[in-house]
Amino acid sequence: MMNLAEKAKGALCTAKYRVYYPVAVGAMSAGMSLTALAAEGDTAGTANVAENLSTSFQTMANTMIDTIFAVLPVVLSVMSAYLCIKFGIGFFQKMTGSATK
Repeated sequence: MMNLAEKAKGALCTAKYRVYYPVAVGAMSAGMSLTALAAEGDTAGTANVAENLSTSFQTMANTMIDTIFAVLPVVLSVMSAYLCIKFGIGFFQKMTGSATK
């Protein structure tokens, strides 16, 4: 028997609902951001939604860039080691004539 999550996933994967899924996700994201802004509350009684969203997205972008710069040296080191080993093995296989075909 399928549970509710499997039924929802199956329904969203059909061709009929492929258009609705991104729209639903976008609407939910917008709704959640407005709810978060309303929950914070503004002491002056007015909420500048555009400024708050702009500030939030700028903070998110800065955090993503900082994360990329923190991870990039590690990823480059691991990938360069992988490529060196891969090309080294290929080079020695060619030199010894034991390359697989």
